[in-house]
Amino acid sequence: MNNTYGIGNALVDIIAAPSKALDEVRIYLLQAAYLHVVNKVTGNPELRFGHWFALSAWSGFPMVFQALSLFVLIAMTANRQLGQHELSPLSLQTLLIRADAGSPWATWGSSITLITFWTIGLLALGIMRWTGASLVKAVVIAAVPSVLIFGVWALVIA
Repeated sequence: MNNTYGIGNALVDIIAAPSKALDEVRIYLLQAAYLHVVNKVTGNPELRFGHWFALSAWSGFPMVFQALSLFVLIAMTANRQLGQHELSPLSLQTLLIRADAGSPWATWGSSITLITFWTIGLLALGIMRWTGASLVKAVVIAAVPSVLIFGVWALVIA
């Protein structure tokens, strides 16, 4: 019997899963630190870092739907083989941009998904609820990191 998967690939999978989980925790920590600092400067100083970490983790829940959409996409594919550019069905690249696979715009567009906007919305909702900030202020606070990251990235590409 031919084992095409191999022990090397299994080891990579064993290492990759906890690494991905740690990456998510790091992102939540960074996001919580940002929200904590912004809140100390502009909002309710009674809220602690743990509150912002909880909000960051809670707002990340829509990523589950992104994973589910990927599973559905793979299940609907005849040979269960997809190219890297096909693995993000909710991305702007797939839905709107449609740049060539090798283009830097394709990578940029694949990194921005509908889930990104959903997450920003949930963060804004939490900021509004906890600090009493207006909708506009909460959306600005929630969106600034993503706008900066994707904005600078787009400027570098252009």
